[in-house]
Amino acid sequence: MAMPPLHAITLGGGGEEDRFTYVLASLLQHERVARAFTSNVLGIQVAPSSPVVADIQQVVGDGRVDLRLSGTGFYAIIEVKLTAWLHGDQIPVYARHLAPRDGGRLFLLAPSATLLGMQADAQAQVAALAPAPEASVVVAGLTWQSVADFLRHLPEHDPELPSDLRVYLRDFASVVYADIEGDRRPFTDEEAKTIQTAYIADYTERLEIVLVDVLKQLRLAFPGSSNKIGAALGFLGGTIKVGGYWAWFGMPAAAWREQGRTPYWIQTLPSAITQHWEALAHERGLPLSIARRGRAETLIPVLLRDRDRSLDSVTATVVERATAILTALPDAYRAAGMTQSSDPVLAPAERVVAADLGSDDI
Repeated sequence: MAMPPLHAITLGGGGEEDRFTYVLASLLQHERVARAFTSNVLGIQVAPSSPVVADIQQVVGDGRVDLRLSGTGFYAIIEVKLTAWLHGDQIPVYARHLAPRDGGRLFLLAPSATLLGMQADAQAQVAALAPAPEASVVVAGLTWQSVADFLRHLPEHDPELPSDLRVYLRDFASVVYADIEGDRRPFTDEEAKTIQTAYIADYTERLEIVLVDVLKQLRLAFPGSSNKIGAALGFLGGTIKVGGYWAWFGMPAAAWREQGRTPYWIQTLPSAITQHWEALAHERGLPLSIARRGRAETLIPVLLRDRDRSLDSVTATVVERATAILTALPDAYRAAGMTQSSDPVLAPAERVVAADLGSDDI
């Protein structure tokens, strides 16, 4: 079970739940991590001289344990859940196994959104074993979010952890939050202080002023475009009609965060035009698209100039470069065999209308 976490990501089993369990167990192979996890997350105090052993997929009666931690005076079984609910007779099997053991503990690890319901279900399964002694086993709850918080902060509290392990701990914490909550990680202390000032509001307001001004000018250049500004989770922008085809221009927060360089992007669907766009981009000196995990789209950055400082100069640059991209897009659509459509089936823009520029505005 000494598999490095980087390898565990790909070799930890066929399902996502298996891989998450395997990576967590791999991190727990480091004694300092295992001891801190046992005391701080599980609430089990470990004797100074007692090693902590973490293993997975151990057969227990008629069941197979997802994750098990053991040491002098304690023995903990952790049932791991991501998206699936409890199934079969697994919880009662573990209760029967733990009941005669001193220091036996049973935990259910699940996302915070489903933990309470699953925990109640698990405890009911155990209670149904009465009058057998295993009916007294308590099913304790752990959230993936609390585990991620522990992993993320452990390097701050333990300076003796190896540097590569620190990277694994922080990266896996980020993966957990990205998967469980769609990147809704908690704010750091520094971020919490920052958002209580006017800096973020001022910065965001100026970016949105540029966005609105750019959309006004693009809609003059490309008649027939919608006058709406659409807002959805992590997206702010609007659709542009060019050569009978549709594209979306705006600020997708995830792409900006992952790639940097610019807050402004042009999005097209489906991703079938990607390879055709790449050929056009090389030929005409335009930016290449980027790929985002789990999304079928072509997303093209509208790059800024380093010398742009005033809102007018930023707006002019974005209009110029967005226009060059939009003008080339119909060729990529046609090369992909796509016909013109009046239906802008794009991810964010048509979902929630936050504002209307109005015909008088453009």
